[in-house]
Amino acid sequence: MLPTHRILQAQTRRQFLQQGALSLGGVALTSLIGNASEDKLTGPLSPKKPMLPAKVKNVIYLQMSGAPPQHDLFDYKPKLKELHLKPCPESLLKGQRFAFIKGTPVLLGSPYEFTRCGHEQAWVSSLLPPSFQKVAPEVAFLKGMYTDQFNHPR
Repeated sequence: MLPTHRILQAQTRRQFLQQGALSLGGVALTSLIGNASEDKLTGPLSPKKPMLPAKVKNVIYLQMSGAPPQHDLFDYKPKLKELHLKPCPESLLKGQRFAFIKGTPVLLGSPYEFTRCGHEQAWVSSLLPPSFQKVAPEVAFLKGMYTDQFNHPR
């Protein structure tokens, strides 16, 4: 076995994600600074110049590995809170196969209180500091993701 294979096998998931985040930052930094050998990159998989100039002034990239889930911070679900610690309704389980779950699963709602903030009336959890409620009107909440899978890998 090659030494690099042993290193990879001994590496934890957390270490892998941390190194991946640093790599992503390096790629972003390279693209921001520019590459002196850009003219040499002509392969089919090489990055292309954008059609339009960038307009974004600032980006805050949050990699929240091990952080609270979004439904404990921003995604208030009153029905889920109402069904907290109750068996999952049959209508949600019908025709589904779930890995590693035996019997009827129990629903877990957020244990935190939520309040509406700002002119957009965004739901914000009590888990966040009160100072966040002051800047909540300036935060863009992207809620366009959807999946019918609940397992982490998917």
